[in-house]
Amino acid sequence: MAIARLFLVLLAISLLTLGEKHAVCFGGVVSSTADQNGTKYLVGQTGAVSKIGTFQFSSPADYYSEVRLRTWIELSPSSVGANAPRLVFAQYDPFFPDLSILGPVVETDLSVENVNPVSNGVEDRQSLWVNLTLSQGSALESIIAFDPLRRVDAWLYSPTNRDFATPDVDVSLEFIDGEFVETTYVFTATIDLNPIIVPEPSSYLVATGLSLAFLRFRRRNRKVPKEGVHGAC
Repeated sequence: MAIARLFLVLLAISLLTLGEKHAVCFGGVVSSTADQNGTKYLVGQTGAVSKIGTFQFSSPADYYSEVRLRTWIELSPSSVGANAPRLVFAQYDPFFPDLSILGPVVETDLSVENVNPVSNGVEDRQSLWVNLTLSQGSALESIIAFDPLRRVDAWLYSPTNRDFATPDVDVSLEFIDGEFVETTYVFTATIDLNPIIVPEPSSYLVATGLSLAFLRFRRRNRKVPKEGVHGAC
């Protein structure tokens, strides 16, 4: 029975893969948390870019289907809609890390909007999952794989808005034991990716061959009822 169940599972897998153009496997969400960088440049007459940080994704994929961002950010009231900064991935540059935005980049549709602000300063914002197109997801894996340690830089960019920032630290004075003490809080950001892995064609061709062989085996050994035998009336 165990062998029969195994072959039935293989048959189901093979039938599913035959019905698709290509089979895919979801590798599970991969995450990376990094200290925020805080570097900011003005772009053109109205735009700006702010570096979130450098992230590392050790597990390779064929492409990525979704992205999610959590970051500390300071946004102006006008940072909504088309003015909201969007997430951009840049190929890691070990020689000029704070200029990586000038190299190969992948622009995404993930934007950080100033919706329902909870304060007038730096806020902890987490986005929903945002889909990546096949070209975006493939290009993202390419720039990640370019670095031997699979590092990638993340930036926020807006061509029409300069009033946003991703600060690196927050320095404040606290009154402790009768004296003022300077405390530093380091901001961190997290990026989640949903990797897609396309299996080798041989993996489901083998399943298909085994399933068909099992079907032929079952057909040869199936008992055929004798003709002319009927139940009593």
